Formats: sequence, structure tokens, C-alpha cells
Amino acid sequence: ASPALLEAAVVRGRFTELLGQGMLPKRDGENLFVTGMFSLLDRLLGVPMTEVLDKVQLPDAVVQALRTRDGMYGPFLQIAEACERPDGGAAALADAAFLTIEQVNRAHVAALAWAQGLRA
Repeated sequence: ASPALLEAAVVRGRFTELLGQGMLPKRDGENLFVTGMFSLLDRLLGVPMTEVLDKVQLPDAVVQALRTRDGMYGPFLQIAEACERPDGGAAALADAAFLTIEQVNRAHVAALAWAQGLRA
């Protein structure tokens, strides 16, 4: 797997975790991180997501988010993915999740800085 893709997975994991802070109980933070990080695992491993999910044990809410982008963690993953695409509709997704675009932007910058700190 490319280092850039691995870094993107780390950023997405942290970003997804930060988006959920204050919205979900603290205990969900780890699952949000895993959701974001594992959302790129198929590309990192070069195998379909269904095959990845058949081989690892994850909480049902994480699996649901990874399969369908639904459930408790799905909206946070959708926002993270939208922020990676030009015109990805992040503002509308943030609004639907009761987040402001400012909160999303702050979480994204914080996730990027956190990942940068890991490299240092």
C-alpha cells in the first residue's frame, strides 16, 4: 500500500473520531476511528470490502457504516469522504448530522495536524 493512502486512512480515522466528539458518547470514539481507518482498508489491501469484513470481527455499527454508510457511524464517515472530494456535498451532510461546516473544517484540520504529528 502506498504511504499516501495509509496516511489518508489515518487522517480519515481521526477525522471521523473528531466529528463524533460531543455528538456520541466517548466510548464510541474508538469505533469511529476504526470506521474511518478501515474505510480505506479494501484499497490498502487490494481486496473487496466484503472480503475484508468477512475476515475481521468488528462491532455491528462499524460494519454497517463500512458496508452501507448508514447507522450510527455512517453519517460521520460520509462527511469525511465528502471532504476528500471536490464538491462532495460536505455542507449538506454536516447539516443533516447537526454539525456546522465550521465544526467539520476544524475537525478536518485537527485530524491533519494530528497525523502530521505522528510522522514527526
